[in-house]
Amino acid sequence: ATWEARRGRQMRAPDAGSRSDMTDVLEAKLTKRGRFRGDRKWTISQSGTCGRGVFATCDIASGELVFADLPILHGPKQSCDLVACTSCSDITRPLRKCSRNCHLPFCSERCENDESHNKECCYLRSLNLTEEEWSPHIFRALTLIRSLLMTDDDREVVKHLHANRGKQVDIQVSSLLSLLGNKLTETDVSWVRHCSGVLDGTAFEIELEDSANSLKGLFPLSALMNHNCVPNTRHFYTDRADGYRMVVVASRFIPRGTQIFTSYCPLLWGTSLRRTFLLHTKHFQCECERCQDASEFGTNLQAVKCSCEKIMLPEDPTNFNSEWKCEDCGGLRSAKHNIMVQKSLQNPNELDKFLPEGNYIRIQMKIDEVFKKTKRMHLEDITEEELRNISHDCIMILKLIVQLKLGNTRFKGRLCERLSKVYREVNHKGVHMDSQEIEGFIECGQTIENEDRRAVTKILSEIMDHK
Repeated sequence: ATWEARRGRQMRAPDAGSRSDMTDVLEAKLTKRGRFRGDRKWTISQSGTCGRGVFATCDIASGELVFADLPILHGPKQSCDLVACTSCSDITRPLRKCSRNCHLPFCSERCENDESHNKECCYLRSLNLTEEEWSPHIFRALTLIRSLLMTDDDREVVKHLHANRGKQVDIQVSSLLSLLGNKLTETDVSWVRHCSGVLDGTAFEIELEDSANSLKGLFPLSALMNHNCVPNTRHFYTDRADGYRMVVVASRFIPRGTQIFTSYCPLLWGTSLRRTFLLHTKHFQCECERCQDASEFGTNLQAVKCSCEKIMLPEDPTNFNSEWKCEDCGGLRSAKHNIMVQKSLQNPNELDKFLPEGNYIRIQMKIDEVFKKTKRMHLEDITEEELRNISHDCIMILKLIVQLKLGNTRFKGRLCERLSKVYREVNHKGVHMDSQEIEGFIECGQTIENEDRRAVTKILSEIMDHK
């Protein structure tokens, strides 16, 4: 279709669709575009208070591939500070404007001539923009620009997806209109607004290996997975050559008929922070089992210290304004006071006064320290005492993950890998430590790595079988 015909197309109002309609559309989509074609373990159905959700059609073992999903749309985040090569997303090489004058940045002639760039290059040149060099503004708007270039099949899928409304969507659309306003039809603007709302509510961050850069991607099936603070899946992405395929693996056993969950926020945040983040970014208040338990399964992850040195927890963890009560003396403190205290903490010495060791802020500091100290390939210059401390912190955090019922998450695998690295150095230096517990976690990390590798192998095998 010509650009004029495509831009003149009337966009029907997004339709929630029935369960069978959505399943049929997505199944056809996943198959037609070379997505994973193995035995389908999922279906789409209503999930009570959460709207639509993805459900297991059979028992799914921990470590088993659930599904794989190619992005229907991906590109830079509009809020990104870094400008990267449009094709390969490299942020380390000098950038230059596309020689065909589409005003997008590239690091090389090879990237500029990449087949994936042809559509957007042709479209942007057709707009006769007046930028002299490559434009960071056009680069940041590229994901929404790409939404205008979707095929009819892709549009049909996106129409079925829920779109958020609100200030953030308005800002993103206004930003695009400031660049292309008089070049877009009313139909274009309506479509971009819908896509912006869909991305706002359901896009995933595609972390690029060995890079500080990341992309955002809209994955049609993954977009229908609901959030839970105790998810039963983990996910990762294949490389650019494979199209940034999202691979979803069961992180624990998923019984037939139960919902397949992901998490939209870091799993080791405390309840108040998780719920605030979800409210501001995804526009809902989570009331999962973990959020309703003030102690978060006995971990007391968001506990603060009372003046009597015992811990305080919210009386109603799903109420942002709930009073906090001491488990020992019964003393009360307002939620506002706790927030002010935590915001005022400036250095580690103050933390001990107000936060118990198991508070999520102190846990995050330990995590940062572990990954900072074990980042190097060799650890010869780390003292025996530091090795013991790192091992202790790794084990404490891994036990916390177990207590939170999170299963075999990607983060757990990464932490087990760091523990393995420390343990090798411990053995090399002849430091005595309880090896049984450490070796158990190291084996768990290897299991996670092997399961993810098998999942990718299975996907590639299925694709080759159907070529």
